[in-house]
Amino acid sequence: TKWKILIQEAVSLSARAKFQGQVKALLSRRYFEEASATLVSLLNLDNKNSWALAEQGWIAYQKRDFGQAINLLERALNLDPESACYHYRLVSYILEKSMDYFSVSIL
Repeated sequence: TKWKILIQEAVSLSARAKFQGQVKALLSRRYFEEASATLVSLLNLDNKNSWALAEQGWIAYQKRDFGQAINLLERALNLDPESACYHYRLVSYILEKSMDYFSVSIL
């Protein structure tokens, strides 16, 4: 049974690495819908995958959906509170949202 658990963990890690590679390739080409669909598949396998949540947040940010981007980053941070990258992204998204709000308010 110990070997079975180790094999399952290896398969799971391999599947996550495959999905991450696909997502990175899609995002580099700005194929946001396809990347998002791949991330949803990854989250269906592991709904506590902070990386997948953060990347979904990046896609929302690119679409200028700052509220959704912030929500997803907060969820990723709840799972991985030590991630400096997630903290940096969250602050960036909040600043961008406030700048977007003020630019619309002034116009």
